[in-house]
Amino acid sequence: MVQSLSFASYEAIRRTLDDDDGRDDRSGRRDLRGRSEEDHLRNVGLSAFASGSIVSVVTGPLVGLKVRQQLTGKSLREALREASSRGGGGPHRGGGLPLRGLYAGYPAHFLCESVGRAVFFVCYEDIKARMIRSRRIPFAVAAPANADDDADDDVIDDVSCSIPERMIAATIAGVISCASVLPFDAVRTRALRNARMTSASSSSSSTSVAAAMELWRSGGPRAFARGFALAAARGGPVSAVAMPVYDAALDHFRGCGGGRY
Repeated sequence: MVQSLSFASYEAIRRTLDDDDGRDDRSGRRDLRGRSEEDHLRNVGLSAFASGSIVSVVTGPLVGLKVRQQLTGKSLREALREASSRGGGGPHRGGGLPLRGLYAGYPAHFLCESVGRAVFFVCYEDIKARMIRSRRIPFAVAAPANADDDADDDVIDDVSCSIPERMIAATIAGVISCASVLPFDAVRTRALRNARMTSASSSSSSTSVAAAMELWRSGGPRAFARGFALAAARGGPVSAVAMPVYDAALDHFRGCGGGRY
């Protein structure tokens, strides 16, 4: 559900930005089949950042509840009750605003979602575009010398990334994205842990800024890079599976909808 919201909002915003730029083919119809080549990376980055911002509102409480369950061993219902009714403090603690515990460390989480998705999609689209451009010269040379311009354009536009190439591009983009948001992820985790251990009256220690300062004092710069190997081992393969499937589904629905998806 979260991924559906993410991809849907990303595509809607990206197509809106592309429509504003007037990127249509010669027939006046939007052809998104070669979107990795035609999309401006600025539009891709802005769309992904906005999509991540929207998704972060939903995923923030989910991540907070997951971490709370892992720390306490409580059921989902108990963790939800504790986080929402006590402002994120531990048991037998009072005060605090409702839902504060659900959004502990939200600034760091917001950056994880928005920046992470922007970096990922920009890298993914750029790598695919480079793969396509690397094959344009051979296709252009192979085209007949007496062929008209429209025919040449059709030959070049038919060049597309294969599934293995998309998997490679997604893996590289996934690793780069994980590396770019790892410091924010470390701050988010520390803030969520602090939110569980502190009362509402001292909830300032569960803020992202306080968590970042605590990490710096405890381990310096290395504290923000711990867990990179595991994060990359997860992010790369997951992206390698998700993005080719996403591209294939988009191509399918685009064909069903007359090229408007």
